[in-house]
Amino acid sequence: MVGLEKLFVVSDISPRGVQLIVDQLAGYVGKPNRLGIYLLKRNILPPGKEFIIKLLEDIATTVIRTSKSGKLTEFHIVKSLNRELEDVLIRV
Repeated sequence: MVGLEKLFVVSDISPRGVQLIVDQLAGYVGKPNRLGIYLLKRNILPPGKEFIIKLLEDIATTVIRTSKSGKLTEFHIVKSLNRELEDVLIRV
């Protein structure tokens, strides 16, 4: 699996380039027979391009942020169509 951020790093990060990628991803949102999981390393995007993350989070149906500290991994659901799942924190 290739991290989604690599598409933005190696492509033209002009507004048009970003729009092309986002349009392609948005075409799959809401299709019940498709599950798409996109990984995005937030710190690899160039400075000033953080708006890309907000754009992707806006079209996503679920957003899960992860963090790791030692052997502990946290999954924080920050956005979900199922409102009961929002703000759920899972530690593994």
